[in-house]
Amino acid sequence: MTKRILVVAAALAALALLTTGAFAATSCTAFSGSKVQFVAAGSSAQFNTFAYASVDYQNALLVRDGTSATPQIWSAKNGSGGNVLFLQDTRFGTPDSTSPTDAANMWVVWSPAPDTLGGTNDCYLSVYYSIDSTVGVKDFFAYKKITVPTAATVAAVYPVCLTGCGATNATTFGTGGSIVPGLTDTAALPATIQTFLTTPPAPTSATSPALPYCGQKATGKSTFYCYFNAGMTDIRPEDALYATNRALSVYNTTNGLAGLGYGTPSACAASSNQGCPIYGSVGTGSVFNVLKFALTGTDPQTKASVPVYGTLSTGASPVVVFVNNADTATLGFGATSSGNYKFTNVNHKVLALTEEGTLHCTGDFLADPAGAGQPIQVVQREPLSGTYNTFEFTAVRTLSGSAATTVKQSQISSITWVSDDSSGQEYGNDPTTNNGVGTCLNGSTVPTSRCGNPLYFPTPINGTARGCGAGLKFRAIGTGEAVKATIGVAKTGQPAVPDGLGYAFWGYQNFAPMVNKTNCTEKTGNVTCSSYAGHYLAVDGIDPFWASAGTPLDGGTAYNLPQCGAIIFNNAADFPCYQIPFTHVNDGSYPFWSLLRLVTFGQSAPTNPTYNTPVGVINTVAYAETEASTGSTQLSDFVGFLSGLTNGGTLDAPAWTGNLSLGVFRSHFKQTGLTINPDNGHYQLNNDGVTYSACTTTSIPLVGAKKSTPVCWVDAGNDVGGSVLTVQSDLDFIVDFGLNGSGGKNPPNPTEIYNLHQ
Repeated sequence: MTKRILVVAAALAALALLTTGAFAATSCTAFSGSKVQFVAAGSSAQFNTFAYASVDYQNALLVRDGTSATPQIWSAKNGSGGNVLFLQDTRFGTPDSTSPTDAANMWVVWSPAPDTLGGTNDCYLSVYYSIDSTVGVKDFFAYKKITVPTAATVAAVYPVCLTGCGATNATTFGTGGSIVPGLTDTAALPATIQTFLTTPPAPTSATSPALPYCGQKATGKSTFYCYFNAGMTDIRPEDALYATNRALSVYNTTNGLAGLGYGTPSACAASSNQGCPIYGSVGTGSVFNVLKFALTGTDPQTKASVPVYGTLSTGASPVVVFVNNADTATLGFGATSSGNYKFTNVNHKVLALTEEGTLHCTGDFLADPAGAGQPIQVVQREPLSGTYNTFEFTAVRTLSGSAATTVKQSQISSITWVSDDSSGQEYGNDPTTNNGVGTCLNGSTVPTSRCGNPLYFPTPINGTARGCGAGLKFRAIGTGEAVKATIGVAKTGQPAVPDGLGYAFWGYQNFAPMVNKTNCTEKTGNVTCSSYAGHYLAVDGIDPFWASAGTPLDGGTAYNLPQCGAIIFNNAADFPCYQIPFTHVNDGSYPFWSLLRLVTFGQSAPTNPTYNTPVGVINTVAYAETEASTGSTQLSDFVGFLSGLTNGGTLDAPAWTGNLSLGVFRSHFKQTGLTINPDNGHYQLNNDGVTYSACTTTSIPLVGAKKSTPVCWVDAGNDVGGSVLTVQSDLDFIVDFGLNGSGGKNPPNPTEIYNLHQ
């Protein structure tokens, strides 16, 4: 308990200093990279929490070092303050020239560290690039071979400055934008750090070791010279790979949407490994690259080996369904009666039919028949997005609305409609249709007629609009664009969305665009506002936030999305945010949620590994889970996986343990076309190397994965759309069936409850 109090107190002190700009300066002139702790890319869902965690972690390092300094931060949105940074994938083109790139928001946290000369001109460093889950996973696994200065396997993805940078790959990071709420940028990013961030990782000789943050112990050809040591994701890496393979496979009416058509070379794909770019439909120029990668063996493009990986769970977050309040007509989504919203709930199957494009009228959402209502404008994410795939396999492409024998698009008849397991958000959309012709040129052009990519489909997809008139389906790239597009503020000229319907992972910052701060009352934690641009819907009467549907505990009003003062007003004094109970995520009854994770280096062998989970990653995750529950910010963006974390070791040799906070999980399975077997993470091989045992839910070690040996609370395989079960049910199953009644001896078979789908 004492250790946790010290961590929280230190974090509060660090946040206060960050806010006021009271830093002890450090030049980082001796920066060598040896003190790097955490370099991550991926999901925006964990972006803020890991910024606060990195401040906490570095503050703890400074206390240990006896240094009175505090961490500094620089952060920016891509394209703001002179920052024009992109992550480039050099597997598919010439660096700085033809390589596919992804725009990234980012933060950098650094602080003085003892250097080899006995001074403090070296620096601790933590970095996070906010892109998308699948991109973050792909970037972690993307490696290539080099021969100069020596033969080696090196990371293929790293940043590049494409415009306004001067010399090749020389980046002017510009002025920080203070984009992490409550953390004010107070210093320019040191030149030595800028150089490190934009320098391709590579050895200097045949005996050069990789930097310690890569978790490497070897040198030479068996070494992975990494750039990232973590890929942040809201779906498992196996699900990210399946989403990529599915997107690259051929679309036709007979395959039940097993392929989505973005890899058709004759249309726009460069090769079988580099598919068609997916364009947004709101005129912002947003684009998503579809690039193949591998989780095991060798990279499909470069044939370089990929590292053994493991995952660490951080928490669970719901995907929230929300609507635009602009249309206040009788059956508009913004309609009210006696001050309450008329539209507060959606039937799960009605939602699925709306997302596929079969239903398209607001009146379909009401149990009381009142007429067709207004046409709905459905905003959907790119098919590789972690949010898209969570929603796809929990809300749309499920078994709950399916037949005994699947019904595909080609099998629709007068007495049979397409079944959910052969449908999805891309139903009826071959992306090669009208791609790049007429009014469908690219992501900088808003389509005005039917188009496959960028998506612009009048609904119903395969019928004639009557009753309420034609609805619309169109694409937004990224969470920020999806939220803004649904309420009609992504860009001037975007498709009109008076009855917009969208979805996004919960996060206080994700839904901040729902309010104008000038209409809000500032207070610690929760915020009340006089007007809202949109509101959320319960699903089958189940609320994603509160125990009783539409009954907020934060002082807000029914079905308005919770707001946090620190986020709305960017003021650290307004922390902590109101702590949302997430009652029905915790009990598993809210249907749309996923476990947030990061993928990192696993242990390459059970004994004498050449690489292992980096210490900086383990420590950063521990501080992130603390921030999620008892930390100084208590951001409440997700349900923490572990609580009560304490370190029985040191920061250099951590031994973090905590208690299980999340009592539900999704049944794991092996997805079609993949080779990774499922592991729910609920049993372990004991130290004797012979017997097995079910896991305990207290004093859980925070460790990375180990190759070929089951480890408690380290899972594997696919789980997006898996059936929701209680953890205790699986633990009992292991004891009853998995240990074969032999006192835990022999490999358990069956092991856990696998292959059940939502």
